Amino acid sequence: MHLLRRFFGSLRIGGPSGADQRWAVHHLLPAEADLWVRLSDVDRSHAITVARRVVDRLGEAERPLVAAALLHDIGKLTS
Repeated sequence: MHLLRRFFGSLRIGGPSGADQRWAVHHLLPAEADLWVRLSDVDRSHAITVARRVVDRLGEAERPLVAAALLHDIGKLTS
């Protein structure tokens, strides 16, 4: 089911909204943000969805945990 949602989500044009991008960058250190912006639009949108779920489930999650959620697919940059 996860991969099916990812596939149909990948058909969407454009990346995360400006507000979502600002929210994400707020939780990242400068070097982390430099990597995150290199992800595809689809991967950045997915990362925000995952990170927001983490925050929703845990309440105010600590910055490193939100950053880990935002960067969980960062290995795709080298694959």
